[in-house]
Amino acid sequence: MLALFGVGLWVLTLIARPLNAARIILVAGLGAGLGLLSAFPFTRRIFSLQVRPVNVTLVVLSVVVVAIAALTFWRRQAPGTLKSGRVG
Repeated sequence: MLALFGVGLWVLTLIARPLNAARIILVAGLGAGLGLLSAFPFTRRIFSLQVRPVNVTLVVLSVVVVAIAALTFWRRQAPGTLKSGRVG
């Protein structure tokens, strides 16, 4: 779930660019909501979120960093893809 949260938040940030006040609030709201889901034991229980061992968490975080780098690289190489719906 950590990978899904991290990559999803980054995709929203990429799509929301250029950032203005409303879009920053949107991205921050998603981040805060995901943080609240993970912060409280009863919400972790409701959504079946488990705290993993440190070594597993570090592997997941490294995968998220690689995915974020790949998405950012792709976005910079094809800047019109998300706006126009066309590839190329």
